[in-house]
Amino acid sequence: MRRLLIVACLAAQPCAAGAQNLGLQDAANRMAGVGGFEPGRERPPFDGHDVPPVGPERSRFDPWAPPWGGNQGWEVPSCPPSAYPSYAPWEGYQQPYQYLGYRWLRTDDTTCSPLPSDRIWFSENASASAALPAGDAAATLRLSSRVYRVARIFFRAPPDSPSISYVDQREYAGRATTLTAAVSVANRAANPPLPWESESIVVYFDGRTVNARPQNPSYSYNVAVSQGGMPPDLTAQVTLTPLAKLVTQADPNGLTAQLQKTADGKSFVIVLADMWPGYYPNQNIVITYTVKRHRLVLDPTAFQGSAQFGSAAQYAIDLSKAAPQEALKPGEPYYAEIRFRRLGGTVSTQDELRIANTPQVKF
Repeated sequence: MRRLLIVACLAAQPCAAGAQNLGLQDAANRMAGVGGFEPGRERPPFDGHDVPPVGPERSRFDPWAPPWGGNQGWEVPSCPPSAYPSYAPWEGYQQPYQYLGYRWLRTDDTTCSPLPSDRIWFSENASASAALPAGDAAATLRLSSRVYRVARIFFRAPPDSPSISYVDQREYAGRATTLTAAVSVANRAANPPLPWESESIVVYFDGRTVNARPQNPSYSYNVAVSQGGMPPDLTAQVTLTPLAKLVTQADPNGLTAQLQKTADGKSFVIVLADMWPGYYPNQNIVITYTVKRHRLVLDPTAFQGSAQFGSAAQYAIDLSKAAPQEALKPGEPYYAEIRFRRLGGTVSTQDELRIANTPQVKF
């Protein structure tokens, strides 16, 4: 006994909007091969775990396949559990295929459940970041979030394929909810970051609630968020209160180096300039160096070692008394690789950092 497919749109306006928002109407019409669904055509049974059988007449131009989202669309009782994602955009799908139906994704992750799709609306998770203010001024962030649902569209490609593919398409509802967030740091003048520290704040918004989290903080912060306004235009005040100074990484650009020939021209000296000695009183710095002769490949090492200094504006490492690992070659270019580590651990961490190689110098 044949079954007559009766498909109705209970809310014609949302269905039409869905077709327009998803941009699938043209693709579905191409798939149908005709202007729409032919009433009276029979649809093969769909048991929720398989899909309609594929016959020789089933193709991309299947007359019983309805336009997606229009007055003749259908939602399958439950999605085929063996379906796998397709990475081709549905609107631009050019290969022959057989449309099988759609299923709304559910917010509780039970897309393939045979239960009614009653929880299908999602809110976009928006985020934005900004540098933390250095003074009393507030940084302003603007975010927006929209409500949407996701249709998982099932099809066979090619039509006689034993496998089932799907693509996900979003349908938005209503206008976006916007958030204007003002970010400030309490008592900033008494708790400034170090000159090389770069703090930022990330604000998260899901259309209803606001959260914030500092990134690369120089202090441990108490983060307070207060919300205001009325949908669709919300406001938030994000206030960070410093609690304790954190030990962060030293400035990798705080040390620069030059490779120079000694006064007698018989060796090299490495001269280094330190930008921040005043921030490291009574603390030492360890400088590790490797002087190499430049070649196209496998630059050979001429000198290698390390030296320790008390914090100062300038350091010099004289290599004239060091025995080179290979004889220095006149006219050949040399350069130095430099790493450094600040000792003490009270201002900065003691991680070893590498700086840019020195310019090449001919011996």
